[in-house]
Amino acid sequence: MKIILSILFIFVFIIIIFSFLDFKINKFLANLTQQLIVQEVNPLREKKLKINEKLTRAAQLKAEDIIARNYFDHTGPDGEPPWVWLDKVDYDYAAAGENLAIDVNDPKVLIDAWINSPSHAKNILNENFIDVGIGIAKGRIGDRKTIVVVMFLAREKAFEENAVIKPFIIPRPLSLFLLRLLTWFSRVF
Repeated sequence: MKIILSILFIFVFIIIIFSFLDFKINKFLANLTQQLIVQEVNPLREKKLKINEKLTRAAQLKAEDIIARNYFDHTGPDGEPPWVWLDKVDYDYAAAGENLAIDVNDPKVLIDAWINSPSHAKNILNENFIDVGIGIAKGRIGDRKTIVVVMFLAREKAFEENAVIKPFIIPRPLSLFLLRLLTWFSRVF
């Protein structure tokens, strides 16, 4: 009986360890895949996208939600738009886009498919978007195993508010001339 309990204990311990390692490996692979996808996308753009942690969290949450609630669409089963995921991670966006993919596990194939789709390519090549986040989830949709990829591209409002605006400065001789001209007009009229 002790031997059976020992074997059972070892078996449960191994399952727990592999479950933990599987989670860590999946997270590592998702981060690695995100880097590879961005490396494929950036040469196609003038302004390079930068990975944003909030967008990555939002994309990961959406990918996991797609698996958990068994749907594949930009709009959730209860009618929620994609942007609710940006709100959940406090990404205050001025502009945003979303690309989805299913059953693709090669970053090059994924980018080729998105670039050959006008609506997906429009998001990827949109120079208004400067941030990117990618989420990947494995699971079942319907009766089949699948991989879901969610890409959020956006620009934060804070980026626009903090933009440096160079003032238009009138050279001193011209400003004196304009001042004298305005003074003359005020006397004449």
